[in-house]
Amino acid sequence: MTAAAGRPESRATDYQYDCGFGAVTRITDRDNNVVKTILLDSIGRQASVTDAFGTLLARTMQTMYDDTNRTERDAGLRLARQCLCMTRRGR
Repeated sequence: MTAAAGRPESRATDYQYDCGFGAVTRITDRDNNVVKTILLDSIGRQASVTDAFGTLLARTMQTMYDDTNRTERDAGLRLARQCLCMTRRGR
């Protein structure tokens, strides 16, 4: 999709969908080459969202669902830079 086509402020964004659920699973900002990935659980709910996927600035927000108590909670942000440091120390 291109917004404001032909104008200096135009933006190009690509969307990828999961055909089974009809949900967006990947958003690519073509102008800045930035990717957001969205993982779904087995019934099509958002399980995690990663901004700046594939870069050192990547960050992931995970959502946990408790169907028995009908609640959800965000498991928090996981920064790729911190994970890389922890992996190096753990060797």
